[in-house]
Amino acid sequence: MKKKVGVLGGGQLGKMFQEENPDLEIYFLDKKDSPVSRIIPSDRFFEGDLTNYDDVMSFGKDKESITIEIEKVNVDALDELEKQGKQIFPNPRVIRMIQDKGNQKLHYKNNDIATAPFTLYHDIHNLKADMLHKDFQFPVMQKLCFGQYDGRGVQKISSMGEIDLLLDGPCIIEQFIDIKWELSVIIAKSDDDYVVMEPVEMVFDYDKNILDYQICPARIPQKIKDEAILLARQTVDSFDSNGLFAVELIVTSNNEVIVNEVAPRPHNSGHHTIEAASESQYRLLRKVIFNQIFFNQVVTSESVMVNLLGEKGFSGPAFFKGKESMQQSEGYYLHEYGKLLTRPKRKMGHVTILGDSREECLKRLSFVKQNVSVESL
Repeated sequence: MKKKVGVLGGGQLGKMFQEENPDLEIYFLDKKDSPVSRIIPSDRFFEGDLTNYDDVMSFGKDKESITIEIEKVNVDALDELEKQGKQIFPNPRVIRMIQDKGNQKLHYKNNDIATAPFTLYHDIHNLKADMLHKDFQFPVMQKLCFGQYDGRGVQKISSMGEIDLLLDGPCIIEQFIDIKWELSVIIAKSDDDYVVMEPVEMVFDYDKNILDYQICPARIPQKIKDEAILLARQTVDSFDSNGLFAVELIVTSNNEVIVNEVAPRPHNSGHHTIEAASESQYRLLRKVIFNQIFFNQVVTSESVMVNLLGEKGFSGPAFFKGKESMQQSEGYYLHEYGKLLTRPKRKMGHVTILGDSREECLKRLSFVKQNVSVESL
């Protein structure tokens, strides 16, 4: 299968895409010492800036197909490459829309896709002026339109007393929602065919504002599951583009299912599919790129996936403390991301936990949390 596939980004998602497709001729563009650069031949890794027009153009000129593992890329270059006949997954206009969380929310509103009510602010001064109005309702969530990643750029504002904590920049303001469940649905779309993966339940660490662990299958009623899948399909259909998408959903205390946001690429919430599903999200992305037939995806095991973040108080060369105790037992699958340096809250790896029951998986989760951490040498 000789087809040059280019990936913008060489982080852990690119690394796992390569590991899941070792027979493919995949090329990567990213900064020096990116994780993928240490697992592929040097002639398939290109050092450059994903946001630089010339770097992306130079990288993409001899590739038949190009995809992304991070949204922060130069879309103008992807537009031009598409005009030259390159296949881009997903379509550049979808990446451009998703890059701007404000435009992403407007897309949902304009396409009758259920999402949290919001107000778009281009200027922090206008936002502060509205907050000073006596009818303004707290608490709210502030989400920057640009620069959101791994919990950054998102915060809760509970009262007027926190107005000085507002992040400067274009943003959306949502009324705070009482959340019952947070879900994710991975969908692969290729021409008129697509496959929907089993919804997962995401459990967040709200102090760190980042995904802590997830459970698959999600602990939700069948009615909620059906609604989540239907809404996720509606959302992906609205993009009118081939690609791999992670649709993040919220179930409110009133059991209303709404879209939070979408990642147009492999996603943290799909890591478990490597061990716990009949086909991983990375193999599905391969099928999207090559326009191959999808098969029904089956969850082959109960699973829990837990993120391993850099521990507070440690910065420097990474060391996975306690991993030996976990590796001596069955049911634990450690993925180290190959990042040389750790720092607090940085995603350094994950563990997928399999078991015969959800209770067994959660018991093993407790063992990981108590015994495994990422520190520095």
